Amino acid sequence: MGYYTPKKFWFGTAPFVSPTPNIPSDPGKMQWIDAPIQGADMSTSDWGSTNVFLNGGAHVSQSRGSYKSYSFEWRESSSPQTVSMIQGYRNGSYGRGLIHFLTPDAYESNALPERWAHPGLSLGVEGRHLPVFKKSGSAYQLAQDPSVTGTVTPQNDWNLPLTSLQYDLSSAMLRPDTAVVRNSGMVFVPIPAGFYALINAWGSEGGIILSTTTGDAPIFRPFSANAYEDAGFSDSLTPLTSVTGGLFLGLATETDALSISALSVKLISREEVLPNFNIEGLRKLVTRRGLWNSGMGNSGTRFAPGGITMNYNSPVGGGRMGFAASFTEVGDSLR
Repeated sequence: MGYYTPKKFWFGTAPFVSPTPNIPSDPGKMQWIDAPIQGADMSTSDWGSTNVFLNGGAHVSQSRGSYKSYSFEWRESSSPQTVSMIQGYRNGSYGRGLIHFLTPDAYESNALPERWAHPGLSLGVEGRHLPVFKKSGSAYQLAQDPSVTGTVTPQNDWNLPLTSLQYDLSSAMLRPDTAVVRNSGMVFVPIPAGFYALINAWGSEGGIILSTTTGDAPIFRPFSANAYEDAGFSDSLTPLTSVTGGLFLGLATETDALSISALSVKLISREEVLPNFNIEGLRKLVTRRGLWNSGMGNSGTRFAPGGITMNYNSPVGGGRMGFAASFTEVGDSLR
């Protein structure tokens, strides 16, 4: 099956937590759907301004962060059932959560959104920092407005970003612990059925927390003591089958400090993982795919205004249709 299948597309909604009592929460629904045809538009957009000086020089201001826009078209011979399924996601029949999917470029590079892959992007006026939880026993509390500073990333062979983040929680207010930590700003990472997630995190203080979509208690994984030398190896490999559709990932610390350089999630097919499911085999998998790459995933999308465009083509086999839909990344903007 390789790292993705060109005929199928992992697509669906993340779990939704209702803000009002008259709308129920729902578990979301991820599933394989027919893949869009080739030539899909996957663009990044940012804020920018260009000025030309009187002396003929130029000045450009732009945001370091960006959001993604997607425009997909499905083949002209699609069945009405496929169109109906996509329409069901558009109108909320399959959950009110954000729409998530994995494009082929994310599997082997980094399935995380760009700000989660490189937390240092939030420095300056680039937006809010990633949420951090204070861990005390089995309880987690979200830190409100911790002090955040940038530092130089230690020398390494992992192609990491040059800037890291240090959090100081000593004077931060802590939000009272809630039963479901994953609803407090953790990022959802879709994991297709039949795949494993290779999770690497580089930092010197604190660690990451993982939670499945079923709402299990978060698992805390401290950063390896030698994170910049070996990336944690077996500690950083977290095989999670996707029977639950994906996982939630966040940052946490048991002290008042957390230092994070980069995060990476790569997806490996079961066919490749199982023959290597031993210490030496896992070490080789991490080494071969351990180099950090920029985030190629998204933080959650919505259907762009205009909905779905459809055209009827043939009455064969109950009817055949072509259709297209566009999506805009909004997840990080809503945090």
